[in-house]
Amino acid sequence: MLKRTTFNSIGDHKYTISTAGELEHLAQKVNSGTGYENTSFILTQDINLAGRNWSPIGKDLYTLFKGTFDGQGHTISGLTIKRDQNYLGLFGYSKGSIKNITLLSPQIEGEKGPMGALIGRSDGGEITDCYVKGGEIDSKGNDIGGLIGDAKNTTITNCHAENVYVSGIDKIGGLMGNCEGNNSMTNCHAACTVTATDGFCGGLIGYCMSLITASPTITACYAQGDVEGKTNVGGLIGSFATNGYTATITSCYYEGTVTNNDSKTIGFIGDSKISGTINFNACYGAFTGKQKTELTAFTGVTYVDAIGSDQIKDMNKTTSYYNADGTLKSDKNYQQQ
Repeated sequence: MLKRTTFNSIGDHKYTISTAGELEHLAQKVNSGTGYENTSFILTQDINLAGRNWSPIGKDLYTLFKGTFDGQGHTISGLTIKRDQNYLGLFGYSKGSIKNITLLSPQIEGEKGPMGALIGRSDGGEITDCYVKGGEIDSKGNDIGGLIGDAKNTTITNCHAENVYVSGIDKIGGLMGNCEGNNSMTNCHAACTVTATDGFCGGLIGYCMSLITASPTITACYAQGDVEGKTNVGGLIGSFATNGYTATITSCYYEGTVTNNDSKTIGFIGDSKISGTINFNACYGAFTGKQKTELTAFTGVTYVDAIGSDQIKDMNKTTSYYNADGTLKSDKNYQQQ
């Protein structure tokens, strides 16, 4: 057990975190009911959590994180969670702002969901410039994602999950498992292996749903890698329930192999029976594998053999999102290479 400690104050409602003990103390305080609304925590160095069964920061709707956590580009490694409870991740339940942090090879295992490397559930917060590199997110539950398990009314910008194995029963996605309401996702990508023992699984998002006139918008996002499930299996998104409203997906693409073990139908979105309207603009799918001849057509989505210069040029017409190789210009990892 890590020693309980206090935080170093650097100003009005601003504190630094520089050790695993201080990070655990944050979890203890939040899980005891201190939400830290209007309070900022700043990570000052890399942290290794190896050898610990991490207790997530925020455990439910009544004990959640409401402040700002700025990783300042630092890395948290050794994150390991093996618990039979809901809301698993570095943050279990958050309504705050989380930014500028990388998780290296997290190992999370549980019987339930939501579950994601960074956040189990985000409810109305902001997530910016966050990365997951490697690791495994393995659940026997629903709402499982490489970065976020479940998000509602959340703004997600410049976030990425790479080389993560993500598995669960239902609503499983490379970046996010379940996406509800007025979510905005921009400049994000997932390059993961996604497996659902049931359905609603996608390379980027497992399941999207509009709520009371509020629909998700997805701009300049892409997914790569293998996706496998039984029903509603899609390259970018497993299923999208617009519930009579209008959603927009712009300049997005998928490339990889999608396998639907229950039927031959796959596509950019796995579910072809969309109740409402999705406006697709300059979207592409490059599918490989045995089922690539069974792709569901969507107006605004073009299926091609590979994502090349012509597709990237088209996706960059409105705003220049992509590099020539199809990576995102906003991805700081690629900028540093």
